[in-house]
Amino acid sequence: MESAGYIGIFWYIDDRDVVEYARFSLGDELAKPTYANSPFISPAISHPMMWAESKVKFGPDKEYTYYPRGRVNYNVTKRIFEIDMDSCLHHNVKFLADLYGIFQLDSQQVLIVPPKETNRHSANYGKEGHYRCHMCEYSQLSAGIFWVITDSSDITDYKLLAFTIPCDADGNIIGDTEHPLKAKSGGTYNHKRLWEDDIKNNPTHKPYNKREFWHYPRGRVEIANNRATIYLNPNIMVDGIIDEIKRKFGLNLRTVSEVRVLADGSAHYKCFIDRDG
Repeated sequence: MESAGYIGIFWYIDDRDVVEYARFSLGDELAKPTYANSPFISPAISHPMMWAESKVKFGPDKEYTYYPRGRVNYNVTKRIFEIDMDSCLHHNVKFLADLYGIFQLDSQQVLIVPPKETNRHSANYGKEGHYRCHMCEYSQLSAGIFWVITDSSDITDYKLLAFTIPCDADGNIIGDTEHPLKAKSGGTYNHKRLWEDDIKNNPTHKPYNKREFWHYPRGRVEIANNRATIYLNPNIMVDGIIDEIKRKFGLNLRTVSEVRVLADGSAHYKCFIDRDG
């Protein structure tokens, strides 16, 4: 056990960009074998135990499973540190740099355990599920367009109307779409064409289908180079709405390395709120 690194448990408090953790040296009395004759040295503290105190800082109403979390163990046989954690953290470069610094880990001596092996010490081996936060419950990664259906200028009551295009992290389409892609590029939806061809005369979209396509606040999700960008009318730059858009389009740090949200105040995205004002 020559390594100078630490073992421990952690959370990534994603809405504050903070790492909450407890760490222990390999010689600490709380650093113990996972089980009899185990090759793993693991911290003798659980996430539920620690969260009883941590939740006071980060959300008394949140369960210990809410935020992405993980554990750093030491494999005595292989002489490496192994990190078990939520899938959404695997490609978060900034978080990993912070984590390696906190636990003083050399990236050459670290194994990030694949999601389906995080249960390798239990009967659930092969099933991704032990480390799954609220972010990991999102939908299939998708590009596409959306409207926020509301007749209230303060957006107190609304419905998200979204049309998704399943894709990979580079924006390559990997599934079928609900409607034909009619943008000039041929690779996405066009708000005006989709509204006029597939919404305006469709009785399932009553009563809002009687409006023009520009009436309601709207936006677009684009995905390229492992990054997602949400462009939207500034009037719907609201946390609750943005969270719902992210869930609908599967935008999280498990599926892409970055999610940007950009308010577009150009004439292209103007809606009834802007015109009435």
